[in-house]
Amino acid sequence: MLPVSIILVATVLFFFAERVLPGRELPEAPGWYARAALLNLAQLGIVMLAGVAWNHWLQLVAFSHLSIDARVLAGPAQLVHRDLCILLVASRTA
Repeated sequence: MLPVSIILVATVLFFFAERVLPGRELPEAPGWYARAALLNLAQLGIVMLAGVAWNHWLQLVAFSHLSIDARVLAGPAQLVHRDLCILLVASRTA
């Protein structure tokens, strides 16, 4: 219940901050707050549903039960990470 409370409090605070200290002047749009609140509730519902679904599905599978050794995956992951770092450094110096 704590994540839901945090999201709701943050939403109210941002609505309030936008109303009191707007970043720029926006045109008046009838029903904007209702639409924004509805979209925030929809996002909250999606996040909560995903969390429940993932908890249910991922309880059935644990990495300790996999037959593959995690070290087999670590080698290619390190190579990809190294190559990405080289590309980033090369792109910044060019």
